[in-house]
Amino acid sequence: MRLAAARRRFALPLLGLSLQLLQRRGLSLMANSAPMSPTSSPQRVAVVGAGAIGLYYGGRLLEAGHDVRFLMRRDLAACREKGLRIVSEGAGDAYFGPETMARAAVSRETGFGFDAPVDWIFVALKTYSLESLFDLCAPLLDEDGKLPPNAKILATMNGMGLEDKIAAVGSAHGLRPENLYGGMAFICANRGPQGSGEVQHLKYGTLAVGSYVDDATRLAEASELFAGSKVPVTLAENLRRTRYSKLCWNLPFNGIATALGGTDVTLVVQNPKLRALVTKVMHEVVDLCEEDLKQSGQEGLNREEIVKQMFELTDNMGSYLSSTVLDLRAKARLELEYMFMKPLARAHELGVPVPALETVIAMIEGQAQLAEES
Repeated sequence: MRLAAARRRFALPLLGLSLQLLQRRGLSLMANSAPMSPTSSPQRVAVVGAGAIGLYYGGRLLEAGHDVRFLMRRDLAACREKGLRIVSEGAGDAYFGPETMARAAVSRETGFGFDAPVDWIFVALKTYSLESLFDLCAPLLDEDGKLPPNAKILATMNGMGLEDKIAAVGSAHGLRPENLYGGMAFICANRGPQGSGEVQHLKYGTLAVGSYVDDATRLAEASELFAGSKVPVTLAENLRRTRYSKLCWNLPFNGIATALGGTDVTLVVQNPKLRALVTKVMHEVVDLCEEDLKQSGQEGLNREEIVKQMFELTDNMGSYLSSTVLDLRAKARLELEYMFMKPLARAHELGVPVPALETVIAMIEGQAQLAEES
């Protein structure tokens, strides 16, 4: 796979994993192999964070017949005037015209405009905006600042500790722990030029979903939401383990590419010394996962399988720039806290040695400082 080193967001392609490997990692696959048909029980879905990820998955839910509202800033006027277009060779194009988007594209000023309480809040914010989540959701709350009792949140972002933060803040707004889910988007997608109202879906698209309370019965609700859509869904028996499996890619590959000043991942995998550093970081993440999950009597990751799989995927990935690298090159704020600092803090808390990861993160912090000062 060759991806142009352009403004593209990449997430690890879970579709490249075998079904057997998925099952060994505590994931079950709900593949939407049947032709898409409109849902028989449409849900009211608020998308908070309408970047490439929010627009793509929200668009697929809209396509499947759900009542979806996108909280937008950039391209709000363009989507209302031109409509929203998803360009996808693999899953098929989709277009929602101005008449649809006049209702579906909303702002903080207009509110979401649902005619009944929201069912799902699909959160795809930059993680440094997590503090403002419930401010952004204010139009969805009642006069006492509470969510509807059955409202569910699906937090589709990268990093560690996201659900803990949402649960802690959300408790004051009536969020029930069993109504909180974590999502990991394994997709390559990017937004079109500003003002285009377009999302370009380049590859993959699987969404891994886990329950914050690791309740298998709750996962059925998440799978039902995407039933009939063009989104393949994997259901994680253990959300924390699944987040660690993605950190096994994000921390070494994304991290080292960012630490080097914003390079293509090809350099990381083709340079023998950097490849050795990737291996060290990955082993440290596996060590951390094992110690962390041991606290609750659960198994960690299969070391040999995860290391082999991450290298196989990345060796065949071709040229591309991660979203963190793109942010660094644009001198935009980096998503440091949940992606990098939370895992490091957890390692220190549990007494797990992670010297390679500490070095990589120190370099990333230095790059962020240089970007701010330039």
